Amino acid sequence: MLSRPFSFPRGHFLRLALVAALLPLLGGCGSSSKLGTVTGKVTIDGQPPASGTTVIFIGPDNKSQMAAPVESDGTYRALEVPLGLNKIAVKGMAGTAVGGKLPDLPGMTPVAKGVPVPKKYENPDNGQQFEVKPGNQEHNLDLKK
Repeated sequence: MLSRPFSFPRGHFLRLALVAALLPLLGGCGSSSKLGTVTGKVTIDGQPPASGTTVIFIGPDNKSQMAAPVESDGTYRALEVPLGLNKIAVKGMAGTAVGGKLPDLPGMTPVAKGVPVPKKYENPDNGQQFEVKPGNQEHNLDLKK
């Protein structure tokens, strides 16, 4: 007795192939919907902050953090920020002064171009907050000395 090899009916095979093709797309939906992207500009009394400045979003759980470097023009882009009310800390990078001025090192640009970030903004409880929603949003930070 000869047996026929097993085969799916044509319609079942096409449905199975379609489900297999779409399955990877469904897997990524859950995690990205709990995060947002925030872009904006940091200024201190209207001027861009010193180079080396970082904006840090502290999530509603007070544990998750997302740091974004600030460009020389003051702009930043924070990806994968937790949704909800985030506290915001802004940290500067102080240069090392020698005799009242930054040392000139060959091939390196001075660290302290721009306005230094006041120390009070390094503390997450400085009053800066932003409600992050799914998708892209803008939040500018105009800090005061």
